[in-house]
Amino acid sequence: MKIRIVVSDFSHVEGGATAVAIDHAVKMSNMGCKVIYLTGDSQVGEKLLENNIQVIPVYGSGKYRILNKILTPIKYLWNYSSYLKIKQVLSTIPKDDCKIYIHTWTKKISSSLFSALYGKGFDVNVVAHDYFLECPNGGYFNYSEKKLCNLQPLSFSCLISQCDKRNFIEKYIRIVRTIIQKNIISGLDFKICYVSNYQKKVMRTNLITSRKDSILPNVVEINTNIRVAAENNKDIVFVGRFDKEKGVVDFINALKRSNLKAVFVGNGPLLSYIQDSNAALKIYKWVDRREVMKILEKSRFIVIPSLWHEADPLVNIEAALKGIPRIVSDRCAARDTVKNNKTGLVIDPVDLNSFSKALSDLCADDLLVKKISRDTYDWAHKEAKKRAKINKEFKW
Repeated sequence: MKIRIVVSDFSHVEGGATAVAIDHAVKMSNMGCKVIYLTGDSQVGEKLLENNIQVIPVYGSGKYRILNKILTPIKYLWNYSSYLKIKQVLSTIPKDDCKIYIHTWTKKISSSLFSALYGKGFDVNVVAHDYFLECPNGGYFNYSEKKLCNLQPLSFSCLISQCDKRNFIEKYIRIVRTIIQKNIISGLDFKICYVSNYQKKVMRTNLITSRKDSILPNVVEINTNIRVAAENNKDIVFVGRFDKEKGVVDFINALKRSNLKAVFVGNGPLLSYIQDSNAALKIYKWVDRREVMKILEKSRFIVIPSLWHEADPLVNIEAALKGIPRIVSDRCAARDTVKNNKTGLVIDPVDLNSFSKALSDLCADDLLVKKISRDTYDWAHKEAKKRAKINKEFKW
């Protein structure tokens, strides 16, 4: 039997990357593969349980809380417990007919994962949802200056730039982590699966760009042939992590400028900011995808105001398949899926005037929303079939 190993920091949905990791695990299980899901948490997701996928926690927490707190920063750089557990799992698996798909590792598992794989000869594929393979903060984004970063990772200019969302100390911890990771993966053979062409173009170090790669776009099932009449809906919807790089602050400023409110779905460090903003009609913390679909069906349009090079937000294609218009940032991969004024609106998320105007225009003009909704629906169903074909032909 073919064995497939999926690696992700989380086994319950904590965002789009985890949702894709779980979907990949289920897909390969349905293909008749034995799937093992290595995760950094112990809260097993319902979808994995429903599909009888073997879940193995590899983070490793000791019995003593004080010792755990002391060791947490070290585990962030290189998690010895994860290294031992992953190595143990791999020792029981024949490398022939086994493929490994790595989705996320920076929050829990760490680059010790790559150490455990070193020299073992497995067919390793990294599904890149972000830029942590080469960028210390994972987003090619300067938080302090609120702009995209064009620096070469780990160059002198990079080292002295305070680009982290917290402080210089956090920046240098991330630099150390990236250096450790770079030294490990430089001798490891693996392929990269980008989720969009946009993302591939952003990557810039030879260590990464010289590797074999493929485009493996996010896939969503077409489960309806009925367009949502978005022109009859009222809700403006944001789905994603509540964080600075997602453009949450700029979105709220644009809402206030237009005297509008929105529905927020997600969680994150800016939850309190949203609650206090008086710009939230309703806030849903992370809910399962079925609930997200119900929320989308009641939306007039969604907003993806990312400030960073977001690879391919899952909600982008999910909403489009229902005919929901999209206002998207010109800084993320979603912009490549929108023809301005035809299948959505493309905006500069930090230009408050144009952002607020886009919100107001779609709220006020039912005919425009109806036209965009129809064009979006037609485009999305063609796009979904194209993505499904790519995934079907992919050598899982």
